[in-house]
Formats: sequence, structure tokens, C-alpha cells
Amino acid sequence: MKLQDSCHEEAQSEDCMGAVHQSLLYQVGIDKLPKSLQRLIAEIGMRATVALVEACGGETLDIPKGVIASQAQARLESIVGIDAAGTLMRGHGGARLYVPRCADIQRESKEREIVDLFGALTEQMSVLRAVAHIASKYRLSDRTIERALKGAC
Repeated sequence: MKLQDSCHEEAQSEDCMGAVHQSLLYQVGIDKLPKSLQRLIAEIGMRATVALVEACGGETLDIPKGVIASQAQARLESIVGIDAAGTLMRGHGGARLYVPRCADIQRESKEREIVDLFGALTEQMSVLRAVAHIASKYRLSDRTIERALKGAC
């Protein structure tokens, strides 16, 4: 799969906006991450790796060689930055690279965001209204929000 619009659009989606700075990848011990992710962090750094996981996690990417500027190269640069894209193209150009989803880490991050938001909202409104607000914001059921809050206790 090439770096297609779905990968780029996902990076721009509301669910991923600002998540790079909040991601638990920054807080998780590197030794607990998949080996392929550990290698990416060593090659292009944590920030670019987090951006790549959030935008394209679960996909296998055809890394452009960078010989001729291409749309795939431009998209890769927009996700990880020019320097990191150059590093990936020099080290993996012409190869296929699987980007792990890190679903457990992302789920944990979302649950932490929910708990933090709940704490802030319950200072201003009732518990029921806070749960309803969070459920609407994350497009989850109120039961799912309640389970996330219960699991955090």
C-alpha cells in the first residue's frame, strides 16, 4: 500500500489532532514497545514515530526512494517532517515498512484523556451530564465511558 489519502486524512482527522503531544508512547518504556517501533524511534525520533503511528498505524507503506519527488514523498514529509522522511527514504527507500497500530497504547491514552476530562467537567456539571458530554465528544456510548472511568479507579 502506498501512502494514500486515507493515511494522510487520518492524520488530519479530529481524533488524531494534537494527540502527538498527549500520546502515551512518550510515557511507555521503550522496551515495552514492538521491536519495529523501537527501531523507528532510533532512526527518526519519538515525535516522528508517534506521528507515523497515529497517521498510518496498521498499514504497510511503500517507502519512496526519493530519487524523483513524488506525491508519496510529499505525504510522508507532511506526516513525519522533511528530515525524518529523508532518513526513512535513505534507510528504507523502495522497501515496504509495516507501521504498528499500538492499539493498546492508544486505547490507554484515550482512557486517560477521558478520565482527565471527566475530572475537569465534574467541577462544572453533574456526573451524568459530564458522561453524556464525553460520550458525545468521543462518539462512544455512555456505558463505554462509565467502564473507562470505572477501570481507572
